[in-house]
Amino acid sequence: FFVPAFLRYAMQKLIGKAPDWATVSIYPNIRLVVFNGANQIGCISLAQGKHFVFGNATSTQCDIPTEDPAGSVDDAHCTITHHTNGRPYLMDLGSRHGTLLTPATAKQAVKI
Repeated sequence: FFVPAFLRYAMQKLIGKAPDWATVSIYPNIRLVVFNGANQIGCISLAQGKHFVFGNATSTQCDIPTEDPAGSVDDAHCTITHHTNGRPYLMDLGSRHGTLLTPATAKQAVKI
């Protein structure tokens, strides 16, 4: 994946604050479909915000809590941020176990 230079900065700074290049999505129906194995268990709208922090359900640092009985999701684990170029980007926030976007891991920002 190509990672633009403007995205290569300390990702921990993204917690709680949208980067300067973030904007509301140009796609009014953009959503994240949540699966547990092959079963769809939810759908989350990503249309109204610029920047969404995913993390452990017990955390106050996240916008979208994730149930994680195994303890592999950090308090602030990853983000989806909408860019002014129209694309959403997935970014790991330096989590212990990383963020997997099949087939690549999202160590740096990845267009999705």
